[in-house]
Amino acid sequence: TAQLDSGDRLVFYTDRLTETADADGRYLGEDGLEKIAVEAMSVDLFDAADYVLGRIARHQHGPATDDKTLILAEIK
Repeated sequence: TAQLDSGDRLVFYTDRLTETADADGRYLGEDGLEKIAVEAMSVDLFDAADYVLGRIARHQHGPATDDKTLILAEIK
């Protein structure tokens, strides 16, 4: 369990986001996604998903080979 406060955000995602590879074959990984998600905290919630997916797209080399799911939620 975790204590959540007003303004806290939750990030739900499928593994395809962390398995996005760059031109050298390096995966974004959980650390990379966490860094992007932290950056997105300064963005309005309704723009945050686009921000995260845009940053992941810039990391990605070549076409996507699997579906991607990202859900962001904010505690009110």
